[in-house]
Amino acid sequence: MRNGDRNISARELAECFLFRGLSTPQREAVAPHVSRISAPRGTLLFSEGDEADGFFVVSSGIVKIFRVTESGQEAVMHIVRPGDTFGEPAIFLDMTYPAAAITLSRAEIWFVPKKPFLKELDADPQFARRLLAGFSAKVKEFNQRFESLTADKLETRLAKWLLLEFGREGHLVEEYEYELPIPKNALAAHLGASPETLSRSFRSLVDDGLLSVRGKTIVFHALEALRRRGE
Repeated sequence: MRNGDRNISARELAECFLFRGLSTPQREAVAPHVSRISAPRGTLLFSEGDEADGFFVVSSGIVKIFRVTESGQEAVMHIVRPGDTFGEPAIFLDMTYPAAAITLSRAEIWFVPKKPFLKELDADPQFARRLLAGFSAKVKEFNQRFESLTADKLETRLAKWLLLEFGREGHLVEEYEYELPIPKNALAAHLGASPETLSRSFRSLVDDGLLSVRGKTIVFHALEALRRRGE
């Protein structure tokens, strides 16, 4: 899926970590080539083995990166949130996409085509250097997340994620019904756990009166206690 309106501005590109460190002229050189794609939930953006003709930026919504094992089981590799990219390793390594990508919600996706992007990269050493700085910052962030995954027990990770996810707009409210933006099995993969272990962690938070769960609906009953649980 590559159809979209070519109306991404240089200012909008700065929302993505990869382009944030570029100068305005450098972003202006890339922006005219970038397509804006409005994708309903369940849109398959590419399949494993497809030609990697560019990479993607999530402007809004959520994208799941996954592979299907030989036994037919789906393995979730990554959950991509707004501001993040996916598919770029394939264009740098000149290979096909090693996994598939599908939207888990209605999403706005930016498609950055391979050829003009690599042309700018080859022509401007500063462009390449600033991109590497963006990648380095993202690698540091992933390392911090990995340390959290290995250091914290799942219940702590779950409490942190819930507070972060529903606090994005800055107005967490008790007794308000929030809806999980991704399926629970995808959340389990994101937190480095099995669905069964995640269910037990939810149950522990419910039994302690911190929240209630009904399907994908979450209601917080004791925010301060939940924050302490996430510390």
